[in-house]
Amino acid sequence: MKFSLNNGKRVALIGDPHLGRRFEAGVPLHRRGERECRQLQKFQEQLVQEADIVVMVGDLFDHPHVGYKVVLDAYVAIDAAAQATGNEILLLAGNHDLPRKLEVIGAFEMLEALLDGHPKVTIVRRPWIKDGLALFPWEWSRTALDQVEKLYDNGRVEVAIGHWDLQSFGGDDSHMAPTAALKAKFGDGLTIYSGHYHLPGEYEVDGHTVICTGSMEPYSHAEDPDGSLYVTLTLEELEARDDLADKCVRVLLAEGEELPDDLDCLALTAKRASKDNGEAGEVSLGDFDWTSILAEKLKPLTPEVREFIEERLSEVVD
Repeated sequence: MKFSLNNGKRVALIGDPHLGRRFEAGVPLHRRGERECRQLQKFQEQLVQEADIVVMVGDLFDHPHVGYKVVLDAYVAIDAAAQATGNEILLLAGNHDLPRKLEVIGAFEMLEALLDGHPKVTIVRRPWIKDGLALFPWEWSRTALDQVEKLYDNGRVEVAIGHWDLQSFGGDDSHMAPTAALKAKFGDGLTIYSGHYHLPGEYEVDGHTVICTGSMEPYSHAEDPDGSLYVTLTLEELEARDDLADKCVRVLLAEGEELPDDLDCLALTAKRASKDNGEAGEVSLGDFDWTSILAEKLKPLTPEVREFIEERLSEVVD
């Protein structure tokens, strides 16, 4: 996602990368780790763009505590891109990046230490105005509204970029995009972008439009309506396809049907239909753990609500 500022600078946005996510459900043993490598490669490619400023809109990491190699790989990719392009790279903190306990040191803090003093890379942990951009990272200790109200306006702002909730779940709305406050502070001409949600598009928040970048790539069937990476097929449709080697395939199985054992794909899962033609749930080989059981229980909810609950549960684990 790209746009230009009135000062002529070109800005490119990178949606939530979620580096460190483990792809295991339905993945054959001989292809384990392949998706993680592709994800890192996609991040490296996204960093190298024809732009003056590259903004990663939050959730660089999938969890506050990812492996050391993930942190090092991110550092090498960011440093290499900055040196190769000369672009300024701004990395906003997202809710997945930061432990809820402020005294805990996580992956994002480690990356910040590695990049300390870098001439072309800035970790954005507090609201900041830069070249007509108002940047709003996630802060567990402050609400989104407080961030706007306490930000010193030291120049004309054309675009606000944040990591915000875009829908209310009837509970804690402290990180809802503060669109009315942003417009009141910076004017009605302000354009608002946000990461955090994995489905790109335009969302209405308090009567104002927020353009959502979506994630860097889809991470589930619900996040990929175009089928660029995740596809759902019947057995009959499956037999007519020969382009699934780089897809995550979900097969809709009727009663008595079984998954093929020779399909070459990134991941293979199944969804069975019950006798009354209702969906009996998703099944993947070797995936009988608590995360699968939880996913099954949350399935009747909308994708947005499921993601909200899963995020909050991960925060409790921290």
